[in-house]
Amino acid sequence: VFQVPLLLFVLGWLGIITSESLRAWRRFAIVVAFFLGMVLTPPDPMSQLLMALPLCLLYELSIWGVRFKEICSGEARSGGASDGGSNGGSRGSRQCSQRFAQRFPAAPNATSGSQIQLMNQ
Repeated sequence: VFQVPLLLFVLGWLGIITSESLRAWRRFAIVVAFFLGMVLTPPDPMSQLLMALPLCLLYELSIWGVRFKEICSGEARSGGASDGGSNGGSRGSRQCSQRFAQRFPAAPNATSGSQIQLMNQ
C-alpha cells in the first residue's frame, strides 16, 4: 500500500500523469487512503489513522516530486537547446536548481560558488 505514492512519482517522472491531475484527484486519494486504513487494519481508530495519514503525506510528497520534475524538465529543454553542445545536461541541472531556489525561497540556496564549481566539472 505504501508503494502507491512511489508508483505515482514514477508515472509522473515518465510524463504519464501531471502534478495538476494529482492535485485534482487529491480529495479522492484522501478518501481512498482512509478507506484502506479502515479495511487493512483492525477496527481501532488509532491504527486506522496511523495507516491513512502517512499515505496522505506520501501522496502530497509525490505531488511535490512530480512538480519538481516538471520544473526541471522545462528548464532543461530551454537550456539544452540553446547550448547545442555536450554541457547541456549540467547547464540544465544548474538552471533547474536556480529556478527551484527562486520559486521556493525557503529552500537552501543551491547555487553557491562551491556547488557551481562542482557542477561545471
